[in-house]
Amino acid sequence: MILEAKKYRLMESLMKISDETIFDNLENLVNTYLQNLASVNHLVKPMKEKLDIDELIKTQNYQGADKEFIDGLADEMDIEEPIEVLLKMI
Repeated sequence: MILEAKKYRLMESLMKISDETIFDNLENLVNTYLQNLASVNHLVKPMKEKLDIDELIKTQNYQGADKEFIDGLADEMDIEEPIEVLLKMI
């Protein structure tokens, strides 16, 4: 159903309501929804059609892992168990 038809159907439903409390509740609900939508709207960004890994690396300034640092950590931990035993511990 197109948006205009949905709006018209909703207005027809609203016209049938005679209780002001219901209108107050609906108004509060709509206002809360719109405020929440506005508060996260700046976070929503359109996605690109194609993901380019090289561009992503450049925009996020990804430097990769520092092999020397990782090897140094492994040496400091002084782990003697084979990888199979370590994986079973997980």
